Amino acid sequence: ASATLGLIALAISPTLAVVVAVLAMERTITFALASPAIKVLYTLVEPEEKYKAQNFNDTVVFRGGDAASAWVLNGFRALGLGFGSIVAVTLPAALAWLGLSLALGRQHAERAKTHDPSSRNAL
Repeated sequence: ASATLGLIALAISPTLAVVVAVLAMERTITFALASPAIKVLYTLVEPEEKYKAQNFNDTVVFRGGDAASAWVLNGFRALGLGFGSIVAVTLPAALAWLGLSLALGRQHAERAKTHDPSSRNAL
């Protein structure tokens, strides 16, 4: 949700002040909410699966995502799109990610309801 709001703010006013505000908001939310939420996702898996998944996500998914976003940004710039236009074009992707995250959150909550709380991986 915060990424979507940030993209809307940047589409409306692609200025340095808005970029700084959006980056500060994203980093704050990541530190306060996203990192703990990601750790909760691993509470329903066995320790071996947890460490494999964490390593894969931390290296391949996050770093691969960083590289892919740089390539996409350069591709949009090569097409002659300005910053505001790039933000407007990527907004539907942010909304799709928001929908996916909500659906996955519901799925995790359902799985947590059926998870045996006496197991060693329980919260």
